Amino acid sequence: MAAKGFVKYLLRTAGVVALSLFMAFLLLHVLFQPFQVSGRSMYPALNERDCLLVDRVAFHFSSLQRGDIVILRSPLNARYLVKRLAAVPGDVVETGADGTFKVNGQVVATATDDAGLPRQAPGKVRLAKGDYFCLGDNLPASEDSRAFGPVTSKEIYGRVLFRYYPFQAIANAQERRP
Repeated sequence: MAAKGFVKYLLRTAGVVALSLFMAFLLLHVLFQPFQVSGRSMYPALNERDCLLVDRVAFHFSSLQRGDIVILRSPLNARYLVKRLAAVPGDVVETGADGTFKVNGQVVATATDDAGLPRQAPGKVRLAKGDYFCLGDNLPASEDSRAFGPVTSKEIYGRVLFRYYPFQAIANAQERRP
């Protein structure tokens, strides 16, 4: 009789473990996604090999804000990129021949193209609904919207929630705006 009770206990425990593993998989691969930074385009806010936790779902139900750090697919080569939203739908974006970048008439950044990355011709554009202009914090080393133009909300893979590695630098990545 004791063996029968032990088997029931083992089956219940196995069920709880299986359910826990399924929930962990669902959380870490559907709702949230771990991501590792590659490159220096977001330096000093993020460093190469920093590990981030990315919200894959909830950001679709709330508006993305200027300054948010997001993961997107590069329209140039389909690589995943980490970028900061510099302009959101309705903003007027202006790029100057001298490397200045303005949002709604205010200079947001100035960069020289030391890295030799391709850039769009200088101009002014109002972002349509669902369009975002993304920049790296380290402008000279960043492949961003200056090269491939605005991205749509469908091209944004997720919003960075926080950095979880290296442990001494654990922080909400959104709080480290330059």
